[in-house]
Amino acid sequence: MHKELIIPIYGCLVSVYVIDNFNNVKKDLKTQYDIDEEFIECRGCVFNKFTSKYETRLHVLIVKYDVNKKYYFDTIGHELLHLTQDILEHKNIIFKKKDANETYAYLQGYLLSETIEFFEKAYTKFKRLKN
Repeated sequence: MHKELIIPIYGCLVSVYVIDNFNNVKKDLKTQYDIDEEFIECRGCVFNKFTSKYETRLHVLIVKYDVNKKYYFDTIGHELLHLTQDILEHKNIIFKKKDANETYAYLQGYLLSETIEFFEKAYTKFKRLKN
């Protein structure tokens, strides 16, 4: 499953995937965004790359479906933090030790609010397919 987000305040495009097979997402990235990317198959990953198809930087979040809902949502939380950092550091907003870092907190909250229903629907869909 796939969801796109546009984050106007940071002028970026985010592509979120829930997958059960990394080969499918590689094909989709090539078709959708003309991006070739190699990544290690794991529970989740985040990367960014310029897409000439849209003339912008694309931030990608991939989460692998896990039948164990606790591990699945643990991975989502973990990767959303990386995505938040990826977006903000690309805009030269750096996390500062001992600061409130509200920019990070607001963006992470926004990303979670924009994706939580998507992640819940993806979990339900993959669970049904696996049973």
